Amino acid sequence: MDQDPSDSQGPDSDSPVCRVADGGYVIEIGQSAGMVVSGEAPQRSAAGVTEPEKAGGRVAEDAVDRAAGVTAKVEQADLLYKDLADGSLEVAQVQSSVDSLLALLGRLDKEGRYEDALRVARTLSKLLALARRWAALIESLLKAERAGELIGKPAAVAWAKHELGTARLIRGDLKGADRDLGDARRMREEIGDSRGLAATTRNLQALCRQLRQMMQKDELVQRRGLFRPAVLSPIVLAAVALLLLGAGGVAGAILKGNSSSSAKEGGGQGPTDTGGGPKHGGGGHPKEERPGGERPGGEGNGTRSLTVSLAGKGSGTIRSDPAGIDCPETCAAAFADERAVTLSAEADEGSIFAGFSDNCTGGDTCIVAMTEAQTVTAGFEPATVELSIAIAGTGTGSITSVPQGIDCRNGPEGASGACSAPFQAGEEVELAAKTTGEFSEFGGFSGELTGDCGESTCTVTMDRDRVVETEFRGPPRERTE
Repeated sequence: MDQDPSDSQGPDSDSPVCRVADGGYVIEIGQSAGMVVSGEAPQRSAAGVTEPEKAGGRVAEDAVDRAAGVTAKVEQADLLYKDLADGSLEVAQVQSSVDSLLALLGRLDKEGRYEDALRVARTLSKLLALARRWAALIESLLKAERAGELIGKPAAVAWAKHELGTARLIRGDLKGADRDLGDARRMREEIGDSRGLAATTRNLQALCRQLRQMMQKDELVQRRGLFRPAVLSPIVLAAVALLLLGAGGVAGAILKGNSSSSAKEGGGQGPTDTGGGPKHGGGGHPKEERPGGERPGGEGNGTRSLTVSLAGKGSGTIRSDPAGIDCPETCAAAFADERAVTLSAEADEGSIFAGFSDNCTGGDTCIVAMTEAQTVTAGFEPATVELSIAIAGTGTGSITSVPQGIDCRNGPEGASGACSAPFQAGEEVELAAKTTGEFSEFGGFSGELTGDCGESTCTVTMDRDRVVETEFRGPPRERTE
């Protein structure tokens, strides 16, 4: 059995481990289990910063494009990572190669080549992390997560969730980090991935330290789905702690103790206090609004809008998971910020799905990363079937069609012209025969007919691909040496 490329229990690769500082953390990159937060940086650095390009960068930039095939491109990307790790290259010198890998990942996802997509995402994640391109990393990891789910590889899904949670932690999305790292921890426990579990637990500890520090300084508030600094009362601190705990987050369990002590320091008021503080139903747990697409259109607090436009002459339906889009009835909905939304297409009878375009990748299904307001175009076209004309005989003449498409001629050199053409499924095509030679005679229609035909005309119902045979009789053709 082939080793799962995202299984952290497999043999360690020979990739070196690099360290970068960003988002207030020091991150180790290159371990098979995924990124590991190894400490806190002395100061926060801006995400997405790249260094000036140095001489010789053009050679590095073209390396991935020159490689043929997915395996060769992955191997070349691994070599670029090693050169970055030992200082032979600078980050700015490989940005073009990184962009090529991102485009390759999108194509593989669109073509349904999910095994290859996982391999590319694995090596791409290291380069994106070194380049501090966290938004692009999150988008690529969403594709990797979906690929792992579709081909049934829980180790790959757990790895993607671990990396997603770590990237969100670095970007300051503490709630998203708690969700994804918590999922990764649970999955790695279930599959017995001890090495991966240790890495995920370590990053959860970094998240908990951050939350504890923020609570101790009364700097925790939920806004637009992220936890950001603000001065809050002990009552709200307790509510946020219970919110995390109610969501099943691992960090929430640690927050509970801190919020309780803060509430005591505030005079004994808590979420269920009947005094002047806010009241919540359900045993004191605040109601958390988790936008998933059920709200029509627009952008609300912590949401991004997704709009689907239909194109083409066919018809069909586009639906979303999570629910919200059911186009043509409902073609716009709001989804949680940075949520991965899967769109699926279903063509009506007599139509075919022509594909997605704009901000969507995939075949009959695709994934949209809701990092901003998105618009996706979905095309439906009438289904087509092919009609072919087989001409025999030595006479001369032609077969034409209404609607236009067939214009097949028989002459001294045999058949020529348009002897096959596509037509809409279910369409009726009328064929007409015409002789052109003085001694030619039309011999009639035969083959895959759908009804009676006249002496020189025939109507064919195109419910499937069909071949109609015809014959033009005439004098024998002269033999040429």
